[in-house]
Amino acid sequence: MHTQPQPQAQPDVRVTPPAAAPGVIALVGSGEYLPVMVALEGALLAQGVQRAKQNIYVQLPTAAGRESAQRMQYRRNLGHAQAERLGARCLFLPVYTRAEACNPQWVEALASPALINLSGGDPAYLVQALAGTPL
Repeated sequence: MHTQPQPQAQPDVRVTPPAAAPGVIALVGSGEYLPVMVALEGALLAQGVQRAKQNIYVQLPTAAGRESAQRMQYRRNLGHAQAERLGARCLFLPVYTRAEACNPQWVEALASPALINLSGGDPAYLVQALAGTPL
C-alpha cells in the first residue's frame, strides 16, 4: 500500500521591525563634506531613511571644538554644501563642550536624522567632550 507523505506544519513566524531601528555606523578617516564623499554619504543617508529616520544631514563638529571661529565657519559651509548635494536638510549642532553635550535640545535633535556626521578634528577631545553624556 502506498502512503502519501503528510505535509509538515509550518512554524508561525512573524517578524516585527522595531519602532526605531538602530542606525548605521561608518568610520571614515577623512573627506567629510567633500564632493568625493557624496556616494558614500548618500548611501548612508538612504539607509537611515529606510530605517524610518528623517532626511536630515547633521553636522556635529565637537572634535573641531578647539579650532578658530573662522575654521569652524569653513567646516559649517562645507557641510551645508554637502547636504545640498545630497538633497537633505542640513542641521548644524554647535556642540563643543561636555555641558553642551548634556543639553536636552541637542540630544532630542539627534533622535531622528538619517545621517549624523562627526567632523574631523581632535579625536581625544571628541571623546573627552562626549563620553558619558546623553549625546
